[in-house]
Amino acid sequence: MKKRVAIVGLILALAFQVSACSSVDFTEDVTEKIGLDVSAGKEVTVSDTHGGFHGDGTTYGVLEFSDDKLEKKIKDDENWRKLPLDEGAETLAHGTKRETGGTVESSGPYMTDDEGNALMPKVENGYYFLLNKQNGKIGMTREEIKSGASHNVILAIYDTDKQRLYFCEEDT
Repeated sequence: MKKRVAIVGLILALAFQVSACSSVDFTEDVTEKIGLDVSAGKEVTVSDTHGGFHGDGTTYGVLEFSDDKLEKKIKDDENWRKLPLDEGAETLAHGTKRETGGTVESSGPYMTDDEGNALMPKVENGYYFLLNKQNGKIGMTREEIKSGASHNVILAIYDTDKQRLYFCEEDT
């Protein structure tokens, strides 16, 4: 009996250790996903609704920086674009409208909270990164976003005025 209790205890201890080792903090996760070290950032807010059906959900977070070192890294990275957002990123973050033949066609925003409000703020000065996780390509067009049966994307916006990084990962 003591031997069984010891074995069960050992199995539980190993399971706990494995699960504890696999947890990744937000800055490590963002660093891996955008390819830039953001470990110097201070978490302002983080939320994650992943864990649903097939891992669907939204991860949203804001990191604040005390210096411009991240901005210098971003400027040297070819995957980041200078603001304003292109039409694809704008559709995801804030939504877009087009007028054709007297008809107004609206698309998005797709990165929203539970009440349908856009998660990403409007930023005037800075840079953005948009990754289509389905094909591994940087950037997406408005048409790709509109016609997609699902969205598996990462959008990060760095505000150079506030030295804040806004990160959103959407999996539908």
